[in-house]
Amino acid sequence: PDLEAVSVATSKLRFLSEDGVTIWSEPRGRDAGNPWPQLSIHRGRLQMVLLDAVRRELGESRVHPGHRLTAFAQDADSVTATFDQREAGTDGSTAARQVQRRGDVLVGADGLHSTVRRHFAADEGPPVYSGLMLWRGAVEAQAFGDGREMFMAGHDQKKAVVYPIRGPLEPGGTTLINWVAEEPVEVDVATADWNAEIDVAEVATKFVDWDWGWLDVGALIASTATAYQFPMVDR
Repeated sequence: PDLEAVSVATSKLRFLSEDGVTIWSEPRGRDAGNPWPQLSIHRGRLQMVLLDAVRRELGESRVHPGHRLTAFAQDADSVTATFDQREAGTDGSTAARQVQRRGDVLVGADGLHSTVRRHFAADEGPPVYSGLMLWRGAVEAQAFGDGREMFMAGHDQKKAVVYPIRGPLEPGGTTLINWVAEEPVEVDVATADWNAEIDVAEVATKFVDWDWGWLDVGALIASTATAYQFPMVDR
């Protein structure tokens, strides 16, 4: 219920050609007769719902923000993790001090550049690049279709994935729509930045002809204030 309150229960998934013609469609979640919904949700809202649940079930004192794992060591009975803990000074500066936490088990869920994984696979090298660059953003816009559907359009050389991740805040209001645009791009993933902002106008020009009447994909992208690039990689 907490997740459903801040998400969209996706009604169907459609695959479209690049001129907006439906190739295939299927209902999703409860609309497909399942006992559970398929939920589309802003990542930040998902994280806050999970954080609230952890605080509620385990207690506020069990959450330690501002820690970056730098090393760990294991003995016969436990594991000790070493962190850099960021602390804000009175003058606005930020300093880090080293702290250690000891426990029975360390679960390394520390991302693409995982310190834990690097300990066990030190020579794995950079991620394996698929050759596809994704550009992603979220923008307030009028709903399309029934207001709950998602679609994938295009082909392996140019694709867009679009779906709402929050409903209107008031009757007749806009929805928060997440979009992903994709094309093959050459890039060195050894130095790639998954938080790099992009020029949305440049991406929008790639989809300037994708105006299907019920949705203008290029205009949707162009109206986005902030968007980012994501090289699609494997580990």
